[in-house]
Amino acid sequence: MGEHQPVIALRSSDGELIDHVRSVTELVAGQLLVCPPGSAPPEADLLLDSVEEVCAEDQVWAPGPKAIWVTPSGGDVRDETLAVHLPDGAEDLLRRIREAAVRQQAQVVGVLGARGGVGASVLAAVLARASAAEQARTALVDLDAHSAGLDLLLGMEKEPGLRWSDLGEDRGRFAAAELTEALPAWHSVRVLSADWRGGAGPAAARHVVDALAAGVDVVVLDISRRQDWATWAGRCAMVVLVAGCDVISAAGVQAVQRALGHTDVRLVVRGPAPGGLSAKELAAACELPLTLQMRPERSLPAAIERGVAPGDQSSGPLMRAGRELVNTLGLAG
Repeated sequence: MGEHQPVIALRSSDGELIDHVRSVTELVAGQLLVCPPGSAPPEADLLLDSVEEVCAEDQVWAPGPKAIWVTPSGGDVRDETLAVHLPDGAEDLLRRIREAAVRQQAQVVGVLGARGGVGASVLAAVLARASAAEQARTALVDLDAHSAGLDLLLGMEKEPGLRWSDLGEDRGRFAAAELTEALPAWHSVRVLSADWRGGAGPAAARHVVDALAAGVDVVVLDISRRQDWATWAGRCAMVVLVAGCDVISAAGVQAVQRALGHTDVRLVVRGPAPGGLSAKELAAACELPLTLQMRPERSLPAAIERGVAPGDQSSGPLMRAGRELVNTLGLAG
């Protein structure tokens, strides 16, 4: 990981907004590319799109893994976590530019449920496990601050190593190698989990994930529907969206698509279909390609109660799905 001269692209014709962005960019010796409204995104470390000037027919810039909204102070945006208000938010923009200047080496993949109860955490675990089995250095991150902890699902709650609560609310940089080595390992996957003390703190979480992304090949984010899911999904190179074969899941898929804009979303549908809706019909209704259709692993809930971790049944449909996803997403080491 290293810093370089960042290239920042701003889509706007607002002279005052351009001046605000330029003054911040100059503080880090960055290069500012000013693009007129309606233009396509250029190659840049960070894309800034003016909320007030974007039109419905414009190619989407924000939100995305390296794209955010900018607006004059007091402007109205749908998600404040994906926007910077200028000039009041100059410090926030400076921080985001500095983060964009740090080159990560990992593929960051988010796993998100279209609704609750579809097994997104289980799929995140087997995806990470299958990635590590292909010799990719892999980290699995639990982003649910209000759960019992992903390590409980994995049966590793007594393993020594750092949890989210041990990292506190430090806003500083975390050293990639030291952080990775300090996390407990599960089948060669480094796991950062919540525990009984709590989970990811908003002040430190972004810096921690950035550090992990600089020290491994693949970072799998188990994204919680209960907090900041659009923010985290927007920071991923791709998002695996897990749905059931039901109408509620279809509505959830459509809501995620609207919120994430141009983020690369891969649809995985799990059976069974209580009302007869097929995976292909759900994908067609949501106008999203079907990446993978999973058979249910009916014995899994009871097995987890007995201490069997996701993926331990190596020939079961769940681990087969993990291996297929690793190949489809290009995560093999």
